[in-house]
Amino acid sequence: MKKGNKNELFNFGKGWGTIIFCLLMFWFYAGMVNDSSNVVAPAVAEKLGIPAGNVLNMGTVAAMVGVIFFFVMGAVNRKIGPRVTSFICLILGGVGYFGMGHANSLAQYAIALCICTIGCMSAGYISGGAFVAQWFPKKKSGRCGRLIADCSSLIKCAQERSGGPAAPAESGSARQFRRPWPGAPLQTVPASSAK
Repeated sequence: MKKGNKNELFNFGKGWGTIIFCLLMFWFYAGMVNDSSNVVAPAVAEKLGIPAGNVLNMGTVAAMVGVIFFFVMGAVNRKIGPRVTSFICLILGGVGYFGMGHANSLAQYAIALCICTIGCMSAGYISGGAFVAQWFPKKKSGRCGRLIADCSSLIKCAQERSGGPAAPAESGSARQFRRPWPGAPLQTVPASSAK
């Protein structure tokens, strides 16, 4: 083994900072937007005296608004770069989360959730993707290619250990499928409906 490749998995240098920062941005998104709906929404519903389903429905609205603002934040990211964009987005996420907890009406909660969703989703997906895109291609050792190859190898190994992907095997009047993993139910499809 070459001296430069000895600990390649752990010698990412500044790359580990990028990986950990992106991990934290996704963690904030998952915690502040997705998982918080299980805690914050019922508390807000109780505070406002309305059904929790009404408050939880605002998550759908916020997700749609967040996706629409992806385009805006993508343009901002191209103009000012991922560092400043992630800073702005994380501040927006924090302000929105604070507003969610202090909402006095369903409209205030919806606006705060939209702001939190825009900030956290854009920080994780827009800025995080730009950070990784800036870091990976600059490495001369081809780590990105090895990462993809290793993931493909792991998937192939898992399929081989489990009996492979569900592939049809003709047997009498019905098509039978192998089990996708040990202990999985055997799936059958009548020959008349199988094509």
